[in-house]
Amino acid sequence: MSEGTFGDLTSTLPPWTCPAWLSFATGKNPGKLGVYGWDYIDPPDPTSLFDWSVFKFNPIWEIIGRAGMKSAVIGLPLTYPPKPVDGVLVSGFPAPAGKKDYTYPPELLHEIEPLVGQGYGPEPGVTNPEFMRGGVSGFMRTLEAHTQKTAAITRHILKHHSVDLAISVFVATDRVQHNLWHMMDESHPRFEQKWLGRANPVLTVYRQIDRAVSSVLEAVETDTNVIIMSDHGFGAFHGMFYINAWLMQQGFLALKPGLTVGHKAGFIDRLLNSDAPIFSGARKAAAGIGLFELAKRIRGKDSGLVSPELESFSRLYGLIDWPKTKAIGLEGDRIYLNRRGMSTGEYGKTRDDIIAGLKRITDPASGEPVVNAIHTCDEIYGESPLGRAPDILFAMSDYTYQQKLGLSPELWQIPFRLSGGHRLEGLLMMKGPQVKSRARLNGRIIDVAPTILHMLDVPIPVTVDGVVLKGAFREDSDLYGRDVRHQGSDTREALRGKIRGLRQTGKLSVQERMTDG
Repeated sequence: MSEGTFGDLTSTLPPWTCPAWLSFATGKNPGKLGVYGWDYIDPPDPTSLFDWSVFKFNPIWEIIGRAGMKSAVIGLPLTYPPKPVDGVLVSGFPAPAGKKDYTYPPELLHEIEPLVGQGYGPEPGVTNPEFMRGGVSGFMRTLEAHTQKTAAITRHILKHHSVDLAISVFVATDRVQHNLWHMMDESHPRFEQKWLGRANPVLTVYRQIDRAVSSVLEAVETDTNVIIMSDHGFGAFHGMFYINAWLMQQGFLALKPGLTVGHKAGFIDRLLNSDAPIFSGARKAAAGIGLFELAKRIRGKDSGLVSPELESFSRLYGLIDWPKTKAIGLEGDRIYLNRRGMSTGEYGKTRDDIIAGLKRITDPASGEPVVNAIHTCDEIYGESPLGRAPDILFAMSDYTYQQKLGLSPELWQIPFRLSGGHRLEGLLMMKGPQVKSRARLNGRIIDVAPTILHMLDVPIPVTVDGVVLKGAFREDSDLYGRDVRHQGSDTREALRGKIRGLRQTGKLSVQERMTDG
């Protein structure tokens, strides 16, 4: 911050890991990617989970690869299973537990295992501290070890692989804020006075990340351009709202004949989330013998890419009476309308009725209206988004409350085992030879990719939604004065890139070099 420019970085809507990291990688909004969460849904068709194998767009490392440049991508979420890259790649979350196929090229695994051990995985392997042996201390030790291993991998690759672009993601800040926000936030309902004066776990993790970043920067040349960013921000999270239970109460969702909502699911939720002594004691006993961690390993090994939210949603999906259902909710504060058989007029009326109902929902604590932001599909993604975009997006008290997929007799689940949640405003910091010093600059996550391409002097695809953050550069610099170039219809740049790549690999003969000249 003292040597460069910094400010807020606005995430995607919704501000979740997926699609935010994909928008970072491409410079495109989710409507052009067809990715609005971890899942794909088109009611009443079954939902499915995304992974890297189904994505059909070009991230920045592929774009610069065509220009003859190489990249190192380390720990970036959604890059499993790994695809061939011009350079090296270490997959990020959500790679399955116990897998060894998370690197490209595959032999890269043999380079990094001596640094991190054979038990390393792209995901730290933490769950809520209440479900882990060692509690908060065990949780923090696991996160610190993963941060150190990520830094070690990054330093090794920067030292032994020549790359033009390096991307490395540290996930510990996300995990600690989700799980332990309440231990640093005195206004949080779960804060306890006994924590005053103790080490702040969130600040502790930030200091660990700071040291890790410092060690990485020591491994690069001093004139290297550096960007530090997050895919979203964070804030207090107080509890869950059962969106599908509400839709059912409002008459927009129906279950198959003979089915009713019982209290069994509610009991499980109380077992996992309640602060009542009987439930917290049961969790502590189960965590002490490693029961939760064993269950997580077994589930991850058997089912590959696992999302507990989608598992509960899949169970709910089979209970729904689709001919009588007009709408359904999905994680990420999204509502999808069942468009099958809906006329244009009925669609508009149903959407308006749901929006009007959302505005009437009140905060269980204050009694005031709780939904403070509502967006429709066309407002956010345009008139022709790719794939099946959500029909309605909404936020409760700026994401202080979020949506739970299952059904319950009660609409609210407060407290919840997570105490921190995503926010729209993430962070951005940049420094480099041509970057301004001590300057404020706000941007959007879709602006990062075109800014990187501009810094590398690679033409930007015309389909990119983001813009180059020229305000980061000194007015007397080349990066500020240089025109922003976009990819046109001719192939001259692609051909030049291939020639540069052949020269670097020694596959271009003397005669061919003369012809190029």
